[in-house]
Amino acid sequence: MKYKKFVLSYFMILLIFGLLLVGIFYYLSRIFEHNSFESIVKRQLEQNSIYGTALNENVFAYKLELVKQIKPKIIALGASRVLQFREKFFIDSFVSAGNAMNTLKEGRLFLEEVLKFYKPEIVILGLDIWWFNALYPNYERGEYFNITGTNISTTKILDIAKHIYNQQFFQSQYLLDNHFITNPYSNLDSLGLNAIYNGRGFFKDGSYLYGEIFKNEKTKDANFTDTLLRITQGISRFEYASHIDAKRMQDLFDILNLLEKHHIQVVIFIPPLAPSVYQAMQDKQEKYAYIDELFATLQKYHIPFFNYHNPAVLHNDNCEFLDGFHGGDVFYARILADMAQKSEILKSYVNMPYLTELIRTHKGRVFSKDSVSDLKEQDFLNLGC
Repeated sequence: MKYKKFVLSYFMILLIFGLLLVGIFYYLSRIFEHNSFESIVKRQLEQNSIYGTALNENVFAYKLELVKQIKPKIIALGASRVLQFREKFFIDSFVSAGNAMNTLKEGRLFLEEVLKFYKPEIVILGLDIWWFNALYPNYERGEYFNITGTNISTTKILDIAKHIYNQQFFQSQYLLDNHFITNPYSNLDSLGLNAIYNGRGFFKDGSYLYGEIFKNEKTKDANFTDTLLRITQGISRFEYASHIDAKRMQDLFDILNLLEKHHIQVVIFIPPLAPSVYQAMQDKQEKYAYIDELFATLQKYHIPFFNYHNPAVLHNDNCEFLDGFHGGDVFYARILADMAQKSEILKSYVNMPYLTELIRTHKGRVFSKDSVSDLKEQDFLNLGC
């Protein structure tokens, strides 16, 4: 008798636990934290949503789906430092594939996957200098490649528990009606926990909204403290090196050969550092000798590129940066305007009147899409901006 009660109790506990999990994952599907990337992109394009996941961080797969559904003429490819190009900067269809290429090898793989179903006309390729440093990883497939959006894993369940504990999880209204999901910082439909609670996420063109720019609190990199510490210690992208890794150059050649083979035009640029950060690296120039070697090597092989590593070539203002090594929309408007003026490839694709007006009206600021929020941009870097 006691044995039967034990078995019944055991299965009752399993049933309750199972029903709880089913309920949790049903709710997650309502807020687009347990959905295919195909359905997420479809919703974005229909409702101009932002997508900011806390549980399914596979930007490679998400950006691939974005390209598949939009089929843009222009793709910006790189890590997080191409996310500030916006579709309004162009007169033709555009997708930012920022964060789909976090290494050179991953960038080649992304292009190979895109070319299985579509061929863009132009790729704007942003090269991070640290990709050519042997101390920086150069993987082809990150661990996140196993994330499908609908997979269930121990890590995902633990992340759910963390968000429940932090009270950033459940809002009952979305069980019945998830046609529009709000966040406290923008006026956009918000898919995923990061979008709902922090106002952070990808726009439907693949560019990114940083909700913290509207918060009246200082970010981690206020006064560029975090980035300058990395330079002092030679860590986290800012590792010291005397020479470039020759193997990385071959990876770049592989990308360029792939684009040439498919008759895709390419415009290469080096993203900028904030002025104060650039100067700090110049003060340690001997420890970063590989950077000048990189630029010299690109010239040696006659690879045309636009070099904005030193932001002063365009505009010397810390206030137009999100942090020590991410320029904002306004600075990227400057970059695109400069490249379009000097490149026959880009000239006919760029919305120059829009860029000119944006630069004029938003000088000294980071963000350009004022209409997405009723809030004003804050001095989030504590720079007196």
